[in-house]
Amino acid sequence: MEAYTSSRQYMPFTRPEATQWIRGPQLPSTPAIFNNGQLRVVPWFLEGVTIDQLAIEVTTIGGAGSVHRIGVYADNGSFYPGAVLFDSGPLATDVLGVAAVAAPMTLPPICWVGAVQQGAPAPGATLRSLTGAGGYELRGLDFASIAAQSATGYSTVGTTGALPPTFFTGNSIGFNAPSVAARVA
Repeated sequence: MEAYTSSRQYMPFTRPEATQWIRGPQLPSTPAIFNNGQLRVVPWFLEGVTIDQLAIEVTTIGGAGSVHRIGVYADNGSFYPGAVLFDSGPLATDVLGVAAVAAPMTLPPICWVGAVQQGAPAPGATLRSLTGAGGYELRGLDFASIAAQSATGYSTVGTTGALPPTFFTGNSIGFNAPSVAARVA
């Protein structure tokens, strides 16, 4: 693998080879269930990486008809999700294992990637997720609070149907989020 440094100098990383799977933040991972309609996104810093698939891992199946959507949002220039770049459409999460979808694109310098459970009959599916421990500080806190308050990304409620063309404003800080993986093209 060749070493690669972003032109924007975010961070150096080793460029993954074709057909390898990657994910954004390297945070602790654990299974978690998310509320129906709650879209959660995390920032990815993988400038110039071209992918061909996105996937989530179902660790406990949801009720019959359970679905999730994977979404990719551009950054709005203020380290906040902006315009939608990709909406997977509904992916079945009433079966165990990896749910993948074709997603041919070259990732921008910063993008926000996540998923939302929709129309979930009880029980909802449990997905592999990223925990907030060791996440990003998105709000600006006093120094003493940072260690106890680091977050993973943003979350919003009430997401039904297609993903909104622009990420909602006035959202919550998310302390865990679905772990979305991308396959390098």
